[in-house]
Amino acid sequence: MKSYSYELNSGYFVSLEIFALHLRHMSHDGHQWGVVPIPGIFQSSDQEPRSYALLGYSNPGAPSFLNALFFILPLVALGGNAGSQPELVVSFSSLSIKPLTKGLYIEDGAVMYDPVEDWERVWYPIKRQLWPDVGEYCVSAQELQWFDNVTSRYQDMLTPLLEDIHREEFLTYLAAMSKSEDLIADALKD
Repeated sequence: MKSYSYELNSGYFVSLEIFALHLRHMSHDGHQWGVVPIPGIFQSSDQEPRSYALLGYSNPGAPSFLNALFFILPLVALGGNAGSQPELVVSFSSLSIKPLTKGLYIEDGAVMYDPVEDWERVWYPIKRQLWPDVGEYCVSAQELQWFDNVTSRYQDMLTPLLEDIHREEFLTYLAAMSKSEDLIADALKD
């Protein structure tokens, strides 16, 4: 079974399952990435009921970066054949992604918030991972081959991996944050 990601005028789209596998591949030690569906339906900023996923990134080892970053991403279900489960697809667009947390950074001895830094810390690594041949982050033919291999054989990657303690803790934290209804509803109002 092959799975593809797509770029449309309204952003990029990728299967939630494939996205989670790529985030797992990007994770190591204290640098953890994850995505989980947010339970329930929430009102979007245009007052439409919508499903969402929560993307998280933790980098506890960086001395100038003090907390994890969480972003809310629109989630849609693709219809399938009768009786089959719909595939969940995550949407990436600068207009639809909402920050749930604000990154805190130490700069010249003061704690600062920088939304551009948050965006760059999350968006660029994901873009390089999922769409390596798009935009200014073009990669080598060898890296493109690796991407094709991972995407075409993702079924083999679904076997459970031994999770390290950093991963288990971060995924538990991510799942708990996904159930924070008030925080999510407030973030979606903006």
